Amino acid sequence: SLMQRLTSVSNHRFSSRSWGSSLPSRQSQRLRKYSVLVRPTTEMDHRINDSIAFLTEVQQDVGIVRQMEESLHQHGLRDHKTLKSCLLKAYCECDSKEDAERIFEEIKVLIPPNPKTWQRLIECQLRCGDLSEASLRLLEMMEAGLEPTGHTWNHLIEFCEKHQNLNQAYDLLSNAIQSNRINWLKLMYAYGRSGRIDDELKVYSKMKSLGHTLDVREWNMLLTSVGKLGRVDEMMLLFQEMKTLEVPDDLTWSIVLSSLGDVERIDEMMQLFEEVKLKATANSWNTVIHSLGQGGKIDLMMRIFHEMKSIPVSPDEITWTTVLSNLGSQQGRTKEMMSIFDGAKSSITTASPWNAVIGSLGKMKKVEEMMQLFQEMKTSVRPDNMTYASIISALSNGDRHVELNQMIEEAMSLSHISRQLLGTIAKAQKKTNDMGR
Repeated sequence: SLMQRLTSVSNHRFSSRSWGSSLPSRQSQRLRKYSVLVRPTTEMDHRINDSIAFLTEVQQDVGIVRQMEESLHQHGLRDHKTLKSCLLKAYCECDSKEDAERIFEEIKVLIPPNPKTWQRLIECQLRCGDLSEASLRLLEMMEAGLEPTGHTWNHLIEFCEKHQNLNQAYDLLSNAIQSNRINWLKLMYAYGRSGRIDDELKVYSKMKSLGHTLDVREWNMLLTSVGKLGRVDEMMLLFQEMKTLEVPDDLTWSIVLSSLGDVERIDEMMQLFEEVKLKATANSWNTVIHSLGQGGKIDLMMRIFHEMKSIPVSPDEITWTTVLSNLGSQQGRTKEMMSIFDGAKSSITTASPWNAVIGSLGKMKKVEEMMQLFQEMKTSVRPDNMTYASIISALSNGDRHVELNQMIEEAMSLSHISRQLLGTIAKAQKKTNDMGR
């Protein structure tokens, strides 16, 4: 039916309104828009008007677009500037790079391409995987005095990141007519995501030399990418620089404290925490408590925990879970864990702190206490995947087969079953079968 319309466009005079009546309503509206914009007055104008309308709608099949182009040539419309632009758009939408490049060169002979025309060709080349040609066109565009849009730069940076060629994007951005802060930020984050911290810092230095600054959110992203790879000295230099320009927020402090804790620079972490603890939120307190627990500094962790309870910032579910799980992992601190949990469980509304205690009791093979606590838990909060995984794992190490089967049946009735729970169930059933044999 499309080719029938193509024949009609080439050989008959009719309005876009009548042609559009057979198309869906949105397409009909577009055709009517073109009919108003072009305002045909002659036979040739009508053909041009209908050809534009057709090319605007038909952009999915490169074969049809090529036939349309041939038909336009046969009817004397080879060098019509508007139709050339429509053909370029159609070929780009079809990702037909060679046809798009050919039409683009023909347009350059007729009229200097506008930024939109350049953008369509460059993005088509990127989609087709031709970074070399897209880079040349981008440079050619800038030499013509035209600045690529942010959309084009974004496509280029994403392509370079995907194909591990971000240095190409850096070189092209360095040649940009205008220094756009957002484009440099995107490149900096792309380097960070790729783990190329030296290049990320190079982009940041370049941004400073161009007079660009970062807001708090952008600083946090830079600190995170540098700190998570253990580059803590460089992170601390950036943090000190940030404090002269912006006021760090709670997330900033958490990022820095966590990074110091991850590399076991506990003294430095605690010294920094002293600066902020009176105005810190639970997030920063939890970060310090977690780092101390992971580093085996349980006594210091408990001191910070009790200090936290004495100030307006109350422990939350994360605090309780972290403290209880770390106490449970230590020999001889079970009573302390149970004492803290007994004092807090009436205010706990999620399963995570319960799971920390249940899991610890299961690992210590205190199955009776674990099962009693599980029954109590069901009167307060709903057990989740982690709860059943801990109990099933503990029961599978003994001869309590009836309770094990009961727990498996309960677990399988959950609305959502995690892969971890399914794996625990499979291991427990295999262990039971092996014991039976």
